[in-house]
Amino acid sequence: MNNRELTDLMRDIDPRFQKKADARASEASAPKAQKSRLPMLLTVGAAACCIAGGAVILPHLHPQNTIPAEPPAAEDIAAQPADSEVTVMNAPFADFSADAVRLMAPAYAPYVLDISPEQQQMLAETLLSAQWNPAEPADADAAAENGGEVYSVFVWNGGDPYCIRSYPSGYAEIEQGGAVTGYQITDAAEAAIAQAANPAAMKGHLTWCDPDTLRSTETVWKNIRLNPKPCDMKTQEGIFYKIRNAVDYFDRASGSVVWSENFTLEGQSRWQITVSDFCTDLKMANARETLKTYFEKEPKTDVPASEPFDTVTVYKDPCAYYVLSQSGELRSLPPETMLRCNDSALENDEVHSILDGADCWNYRNQITNCSGGAQCLEPKEMALGYLYDFDRWEISGTGVLEGRDVVHLRGTLTGAYSEKLRVTDFEFDVDIETGVLLRYAGYDADGNLSDYMITYNIAFDDDAAAPECADLLAMPAETGLH
Repeated sequence: MNNRELTDLMRDIDPRFQKKADARASEASAPKAQKSRLPMLLTVGAAACCIAGGAVILPHLHPQNTIPAEPPAAEDIAAQPADSEVTVMNAPFADFSADAVRLMAPAYAPYVLDISPEQQQMLAETLLSAQWNPAEPADADAAAENGGEVYSVFVWNGGDPYCIRSYPSGYAEIEQGGAVTGYQITDAAEAAIAQAANPAAMKGHLTWCDPDTLRSTETVWKNIRLNPKPCDMKTQEGIFYKIRNAVDYFDRASGSVVWSENFTLEGQSRWQITVSDFCTDLKMANARETLKTYFEKEPKTDVPASEPFDTVTVYKDPCAYYVLSQSGELRSLPPETMLRCNDSALENDEVHSILDGADCWNYRNQITNCSGGAQCLEPKEMALGYLYDFDRWEISGTGVLEGRDVVHLRGTLTGAYSEKLRVTDFEFDVDIETGVLLRYAGYDADGNLSDYMITYNIAFDDDAAAPECADLLAMPAETGLH
């Protein structure tokens, strides 16, 4: 607004202010930059999530609009600079309603919340319709003294992630690639972010993130399953890849698995049979399983009717490790949880190498955090030992097992591995959707069953049970650690 427009506007509002308008118009100067209100940061737990930096350019920016300021009230005219303009922007990001989105609040940091699709849609609509007025990036260290809470919205953005951080007093910033741009946002936008991140109204799924990585918008995604490699389960190459990397094709799994070890005692054949009732959540990085051990004279592919020789229940998460013995004694041990960010997929040509003339075999880390469940969820050694040589096995058909579509494999085993397991012929049933090994049978040279593994009640993702530890937390632990 120029000096003439300002003079005319004030004259039209009230002639009594004409002289004051003329005087102000003659003294008018360029508008001064408006500093944003200093945001208040959350305390210790979430302070690591705030990053100060320079400017950031986000993809798909909406056009910037410059509109005149609202006419000032008469009594405030003397305090208003001439030629004043307010810069107003639409949301400086694209619609993320169908993108991968995570939120973080101090109440559950360093976990992040994968909100429900309905919440995500509402949040995206509110933020896209809000006004985003440019403001100077805040000094995070200085702002921390004011207390308050910060909510973070992490958006995957097709592999070029960014983070929206909402502070008290209507200040927000967008961080991408280590650079930060500050904005003033409307109360509605600030409230929408806080409401979506509110742990009392959570409808999504919590995911563990290493606290040391929360300063980066990239590493916060390392515990999520993103774009697993498509595999053709009608080919040996596709099956060999997927069975070794099955953990990339589900987030949660539960069920029971029974497997055996055949041995000879005083000249008599004996079977050690282990049953695992497990549930594991790779996003939460927690797992629980109950392991029961039996000794039988004959192989049993279901749960034996006899009393178990031993029973142990194990629960793990990033902050706890509990072991409950058959006698009822609970031990609390130092946490040793494996995260998705501790592991990565291995291509078919990466599993074998020669080092100093010796064969070297590469395995993925065990990230399901349940040793029994890993028999079917992560059969890494079996996959390499049985399937590495494509000339020794074939795809024999497809079928349904426990309500799951499976592909049947059949092959032979030779050499030291065959002698170790006393197996010369084998059969696999592999889940087509996830690559999980649902059934295995090994036979000796006489055609007798000598080794096996079978699963029951297997479920994945929303159909799977979640690991729980409330009953363990209510018990006194040997170390007193809870």
